Amino acid sequence: LSGKHANGEPLIQGELVISGRDTLAQYPLAREYPVHFRKTYYPTCFHQDPGQELRRHQRAAEILPIPPPIGCTRTSFRSCFLPGHSLDKLAPFGLEPPEANLRVAEQMPVASQIGLWRLFEVLHEQITGMHRAGLVHGDLFLHNVLVSTSPIGVYPIDFEHAADRAATASDEAWQELCEQDLLELRKTAAYLLCVLGPQPGELAAGIVARLEDLFPSAPRVRERLR
Repeated sequence: LSGKHANGEPLIQGELVISGRDTLAQYPLAREYPVHFRKTYYPTCFHQDPGQELRRHQRAAEILPIPPPIGCTRTSFRSCFLPGHSLDKLAPFGLEPPEANLRVAEQMPVASQIGLWRLFEVLHEQITGMHRAGLVHGDLFLHNVLVSTSPIGVYPIDFEHAADRAATASDEAWQELCEQDLLELRKTAAYLLCVLGPQPGELAAGIVARLEDLFPSAPRVRERLR
C-alpha cells in the first residue's frame, strides 16, 4: 500500500513488518501478532491523529470479531495482519450502467452466487450489530472488507473514519451515517438477489425497501426481483 501527492511526494505507506526486539518491548500485542501491518503517514497527507484511529479500531474490536489494534506513534498505526482477499476482488461487479452487473451475476456458478450472498449476509449482520452498539464504520467499501479462508471469516478493516453515535449531532444524522455504511453492500448484494430470487433476512428486506436509493432505474431492478 502506497500513495503519492500530485507532485510526487509520499502521502502514506503500508507494509508488513516482522517484530524486532524494540517493537516487542514497545507493543505487547506484537508478541501475539509478530507479523503485522504498519501504516505510516507523511506530513504531506495531513493525516488524522493515529491515536484516534487506534481508539476507533479498539472500539470496533470490542464489538466485532476482529483483532484489536497493536499500537501507534505520532505518524504510524499498527494492526494485526489478516491474510485473505478483499471483498471487492471476490465480487466481480463494477460495470456501468449498474444494471449491466446483473448479467455478470447470472453467469456465475450457482455455488458462487450462494457463497457470495452468504458473505454479504455475514457482513450485514456484523455492520448492523455495530450500528446497534453505537458505532459506524464511515468508509465501508468492499475493499475495506477482508475475507479469510483459514479460518473462513469476514473482517471489516480500516476504522480511521469510524464515528460514535454519542458524537453525532442528531438522530437523523446518525441514521444517515448508518444508511451510508450499508449503501455499497446493499447495492452489490442486489445483483445476487435478482438472480437467486427472494431471500429471508434483513439484508434482502433492506435491498427491496431501498431500491430507489440504490439504482437510478429502480423499477427495472424491482421487476427482476419478482
